[in-house]
Amino acid sequence: MANKFTFFLGYIAILSLLLARSTVCVPSCVDVVSDSAPCLPFISKSTDSPSDFCCAGIRNVAGMAKSQSDEVQICDCLKANMAEFDYDPTLVADLPKLCLVNITLPPINNTTDCSRTQKFLTVSFLYRDLQVSLKISARTIITELSPCADFIRDESSIPEKACCNGVHNVAGLAKGRSGVAKICECLKQGLDDTTYDPTKVQQLPTECGANIDFPPVNFNVDCTQ
Repeated sequence: MANKFTFFLGYIAILSLLLARSTVCVPSCVDVVSDSAPCLPFISKSTDSPSDFCCAGIRNVAGMAKSQSDEVQICDCLKANMAEFDYDPTLVADLPKLCLVNITLPPINNTTDCSRTQKFLTVSFLYRDLQVSLKISARTIITELSPCADFIRDESSIPEKACCNGVHNVAGLAKGRSGVAKICECLKQGLDDTTYDPTKVQQLPTECGANIDFPPVNFNVDCTQ
């Protein structure tokens, strides 16, 4: 009995040690660089947009970031391993937005101080170059809602399943009133050159059973109201 109890205590001690180590684990530079490698053609301007493999890698990198210190570590890893390449640092900062990934990256170059840029990055990720951000978001939202074209043009009486799937996806992007207002602005931009019935846009959430409210979007609508 004593031996079993001693073994049990030893097992608990080892388990506690492993758990303690896991809490201080930092992102592996090998994994960060490996996952980010498919993005090199984009940041070096060989392609106009990041590939699916690139965005999948950025999502993996984002999954490694459990804290601000993790994001600093990721920044340092990229800084150390990208020095030998010719690339545009601003495109590194654009990757999370283009891939719709919740992580902040600075315009990394060999002079970037990753430990001092975190607060600036959070602000710039949300607000830097608002017009570009809206354009990218508008493209995403219009793509999601493109199957709704026949319905909002009054060419069908009910939205098709693919349309409603898109409406639900867009609803998932809305975080509070500010999120709904941004989606409204994106719809205004994306539908600007399209002939459609604004009231049909307003009906989409009800028709699809989605938890979001669309106004009757047109060029003059005030999305903040």
